Amino acid sequence: MTTHHSAPARLSLLALLVAACGATPPTASPTPSVASPTPSAPAEACPVVERSGELVSNRLIDIRIESSATADTITFVFGEGAEFPARPTGSLRAVTPPFHQGGSGELVIVPGRQFVEIKLEGMLLYDENGPAYTGEREFELRLASLAALVNVDEFEGYSTWIAGYDGSGCVSLGPAAAPGAFIVSFGH
Repeated sequence: MTTHHSAPARLSLLALLVAACGATPPTASPTPSVASPTPSAPAEACPVVERSGELVSNRLIDIRIESSATADTITFVFGEGAEFPARPTGSLRAVTPPFHQGGSGELVIVPGRQFVEIKLEGMLLYDENGPAYTGEREFELRLASLAALVNVDEFEGYSTWIAGYDGSGCVSLGPAAAPGAFIVSFGH
């Protein structure tokens, strides 16, 4: 009975025998193959520079979200402030999940691959008419960079938002296009 072995099987058998004898096995000439494409790693993101500064008012009245050819922007718009609390500030810093709702500790899922915290401190959250800011507290966006903006805490003069974004563009505090605004820009 004759057994036929393929060339690769014979080469493997020969390599095993030679290896057992302590000699270096012959190398086979490479066979052409089609390489499967490997996904490239996402581009390195522009690092978020932690920033903070004084706000023009302690009364948030609106949030505007827009997209242009180069960036997505969140504009926090402020109205006439109250005397107390004084000297409100806004800050921006990179953060990582998990995120939790301030009062309940409940897990908050924020869409995006990268995240920044936008914290407004010294804010007037409620007055004799109720909440100072009556707009949305959760925005699922799916813009070119910006995926979501979610309020995760609002207590004792603090209003904390998490913005989730995709991509490697820079995140920065922009100059206010109009007085009374705090702008966060997410480059494409």
